[in-house]
Amino acid sequence: FSWVPSSPCSDPALLAALSGVRVEAQTQLTAAVGGDLVFQCSFGFSGTWKILCRQECQGDGILIQTREDSAQNGRYSVRYDRSSNSVLVHISGVTRSDSGLLLCGLAAQTSTYSVCMAQVSVTAGEPPSPAGPDWTLLDPTGPY
Repeated sequence: FSWVPSSPCSDPALLAALSGVRVEAQTQLTAAVGGDLVFQCSFGFSGTWKILCRQECQGDGILIQTREDSAQNGRYSVRYDRSSNSVLVHISGVTRSDSGLLLCGLAAQTSTYSVCMAQVSVTAGEPPSPAGPDWTLLDPTGPY
């Protein structure tokens, strides 16, 4: 199951043209070192495969790839909400290495799949609120 080209790509139009991936949303997010980053990405269809990647969705860039509704890999977790076709992403204990492009993807059994792209900046202080119409920053204390 192939997700995106092997080269990093932050231009959504180019990403879509190269790989057939639909870019649902793109945004800038800021997180504080040591804090939690929790965001939700909504999709226009229901899906089976969920994926969370850093920079590219191949090899070591894949943080989580699952058919389950929820999965965790170390500090990273995803949870799929079937009623809203959205994926909740949670990164605990944010570090400077979390800076950069994150891709959250959802795919159906067919070749239909989409990604949300987030450019994450990590700061030493309190993070500002995110921007973007399809993203919701959630309280990391829950409940989830």
